[in-house]
Amino acid sequence: LRRAERDAERLALAAPVERVRVLRPSLVVGHSATHAATSTTGFYRLVGNVRACRPPCLAGGPDARLDCLPVDLVAREAVAVARSTSTEQVFHLTSAAPAPTLAEAVATIAARTGVEAPAIPGADRGRAPVRFDRAHTDAALGIPGGRFPLDGEALGPYVDWYLRHAEAEP
Repeated sequence: LRRAERDAERLALAAPVERVRVLRPSLVVGHSATHAATSTTGFYRLVGNVRACRPPCLAGGPDARLDCLPVDLVAREAVAVARSTSTEQVFHLTSAAPAPTLAEAVATIAARTGVEAPAIPGADRGRAPVRFDRAHTDAALGIPGGRFPLDGEALGPYVDWYLRHAEAEP
């Protein structure tokens, strides 16, 4: 987590209220059916960087896992967690399916954008890879959730949607 996010979470968790829910989504991508998105951050920033032939950098290097989850699934899980009776406070909204590696995602993006895949630097030893734990989320939902496999190829339609709409943005 970035420092600002950690500080915000600490303040929220210390608030004198009955119940606090800290939701930590992984990389949120467009809608699972339409692929439409309203953001150009996260995964879509990676698309832009690859398209511009800028090397992506993630703490885990080329083998880092990109846990992506469509926005509609994130919203569904957020509402379910908020309505749950769980006494836990921190919930990771992530995919329970295996995530593609950075190298796989970059290869898909490069193929869809028609550019050569940029070299991916090795692991950044100064930063630890983000680790997600769905235990609190799954317990609150009563079932394992987030089962939406987005391997490298399955990310293709999200890349295509972004490419069609990114140029239309002012």
